[in-house]
Amino acid sequence: MRLRVVDGVPLPVNSILASLCICIIIALLNLVGDRVFNSIVGLLTGALGLTYALSIACVLWRRCFGEPLPPARWSLGRWGIPCNIISLLYTLMSTIISFFPIFYGTGPADMNWLVLNRSKSSANSNLTIPFFDIQVQRYFRSNPCLECYILLRPGKEDLPWSN
Repeated sequence: MRLRVVDGVPLPVNSILASLCICIIIALLNLVGDRVFNSIVGLLTGALGLTYALSIACVLWRRCFGEPLPPARWSLGRWGIPCNIISLLYTLMSTIISFFPIFYGTGPADMNWLVLNRSKSSANSNLTIPFFDIQVQRYFRSNPCLECYILLRPGKEDLPWSN
């Protein structure tokens, strides 16, 4: 799959249009009601926080156990591990706090159901990933050229999207 430039514009127009459509849909959810909008925005906020926490934890894991990190333009040096620990704790704390209700003494109608929504979406993805993994394995087994392409691990200059 190659990334295309549309009409000589050096921007990923398809990605920009997809992001615009998603933003418009989320904005239209605000017309339906505050609860729906707050639920979707809360779910996105929780997913964003957990995604940051996961990536910071992976970098911290590599730093703590001496595994090499990919080459970068700059490094935090000896302050890398403390900065990663502080940022991981802050990200986890802010994500967990976002799961709590906004007001004190709420009933079931006013409760922040973000934890339930996040659990449902995580369970759904964890249950569907093995199915898609089986489909991908069947696809690569049925096409030996693609399997060789993946196994040879071409360099960056050989990848189709690196042009």
